[in-house]
Amino acid sequence: MLDQYPDSALIFLNKITPKDLSTGEYARYCLLMTQARDKNGLPLTSDSLISVAVEYFNDKKDLDTKAKTYFYAGRVNQDMQNAKQAMEYFLKAADFLEDSKDYKLKYLIYYYLGDLYLNEGLFDSALKSNRQAFYYSQLLNNKGYMAYALRSIAFAYSGKKEHRNALKYYFKVLNILPKSDVSALAILFNEMGIQYNHLKDYSLALKTVNKAISINQDSAKLLYNYFVKAEIYSNTHQYDSASYFYNKTTHSLDLYTKTESYNKLSKLERNRGDINKALFYNDSYLNYRDSIESKLHADMIIKMQNIYQHKKSVEKIQYLTLEKNQQKMVLYLISAISLGILSLLASILLLYRSRKERQTRELELVVQKEKEESQIAKARLQESELVRIRKEKELLEKEMELRTDFFSRLNNITFPFLSVQEGKEGYIRLTQEDWEAIVKNTDAAFDHFSVRLAKSFPELKRDEILFCCLIKMKLGLNTLSSVYNLTKDAISKRKERIKKNKMRIEDGRSLDQFLADF
Repeated sequence: MLDQYPDSALIFLNKITPKDLSTGEYARYCLLMTQARDKNGLPLTSDSLISVAVEYFNDKKDLDTKAKTYFYAGRVNQDMQNAKQAMEYFLKAADFLEDSKDYKLKYLIYYYLGDLYLNEGLFDSALKSNRQAFYYSQLLNNKGYMAYALRSIAFAYSGKKEHRNALKYYFKVLNILPKSDVSALAILFNEMGIQYNHLKDYSLALKTVNKAISINQDSAKLLYNYFVKAEIYSNTHQYDSASYFYNKTTHSLDLYTKTESYNKLSKLERNRGDINKALFYNDSYLNYRDSIESKLHADMIIKMQNIYQHKKSVEKIQYLTLEKNQQKMVLYLISAISLGILSLLASILLLYRSRKERQTRELELVVQKEKEESQIAKARLQESELVRIRKEKELLEKEMELRTDFFSRLNNITFPFLSVQEGKEGYIRLTQEDWEAIVKNTDAAFDHFSVRLAKSFPELKRDEILFCCLIKMKLGLNTLSSVYNLTKDAISKRKERIKKNKMRIEDGRSLDQFLADF
């Protein structure tokens, strides 16, 4: 649900009251809320939620959930500009997935890790991470993921001043990108123009940037094309043309582009001998540079605050972990003392067997009391385990209720005429698009329902799988009769035939009951 409908998932999560959740439910809620915010492109400005999830899942055996928790802890710290902490979380997440086949999460870990390395100027590490990301994108056969990974590899080579290698990977991206994605192509051509400019192949550089300009439909991004074009003209000593395009880029909303444009104009006018213009542009450059330094100072303060808050969260987790370990040590100590007492009593019993019957009975009573206390402790442990199992069951039931509620609402929005038809008679005509939407909704709400059904029961035909999707929607006999233009009796017989002949279900459940649990 989060992958396909992140906005709907966020709306549902916002409706949940966290105080009504158990400890485990709240930890999963914190993880899902962080995941939903990230997938909706919302800023992750605090690690308060994800820290709860890290603390809870840290000592659990579910490596996949633990890996996902650490990945999103890395994403939060990346957004908070805590590069070092983000790297540590991503690397730990990768370790947890060492034997996993969750290639998508592996791709995301190495892609974002590579992005961190690029920002820190660690280009060799960036190459290694993005090659890993590209490997997993191939296993997923996801061309979008392939393009992002290859472009990051090109960035890394550019950072290493290996511009021919960078161009080699840009051409690989070019072969993957669809021609209809003009926005991505415009960015790609602009970056390739920069590489040609570095290689002093100014003719190809200008030709490539002009390609970007010809297809760029974003006026803000067009200014980046103009800046590269101005650089090319400046390098070829065509100062009038360079000045013309640098002046265009001074209108950029990006503070860094605006500042560098004034700096370039100042140098250009100095080379042309116009000192007054050079001083004017230099004054503008200095003013905007001061603004950048102020912004960097503010960003540094925020970064330090984030690091401090992160350290506090880590210290809290470490304290709670230590407290748990201390509790375990106390429990072990009590067990050791109890065992020692029992051993001592047993020794006394052997040594003084010949003593009076009264003393023997007293010792037996003590031993019996110890046994009873041991049984009580064991019963409490069993009760605690039953409570844990019950809570996990309740969580799964609550998750299924949320899925079912979401599925019902989604179908009521997509096919309102089905809910209206319930209890009435008449023929309902479903189009091919309606059938595709029904399968899409069912798969989104119930973990690829149609795919799992086809895999588990390969004898089912496509129309029978569609029939099962309608049953999963909990449509009554009236509605099913209207959809298929058959009598209720014919619908009931079809259910029984699919159940016995195609799915071979012999556990006493009806087809409706079986599909509800599937």
